[in-house]
Amino acid sequence: MGLARDVNTSNEPHSRLTRLTNKAIDAVVSDPEYTNEIKLLVLIDDGENGGIGLSGYDGTDEAITDLLTHLDAVVQSTGRKMMVVPIGRG
Repeated sequence: MGLARDVNTSNEPHSRLTRLTNKAIDAVVSDPEYTNEIKLLVLIDDGENGGIGLSGYDGTDEAITDLLTHLDAVVQSTGRKMMVVPIGRG
């Protein structure tokens, strides 16, 4: 998994991986079963770099909350417990 080195935040795709995340989002949004209530957080990693695409979120805080909620479910499915400790600006 690639680690974030130079983080580039933009509303437009700026790399091969972020273009691919947009294509994944476009595929879901064009599906007949898609509704406006669905939110998408697409993660793509090529082993050296990563790309993240968001759709339907009002902001990154909501996306981070959903990501941690789903990650916690994955961790629990392995019989483990996840704890989140906020570190940084307060």
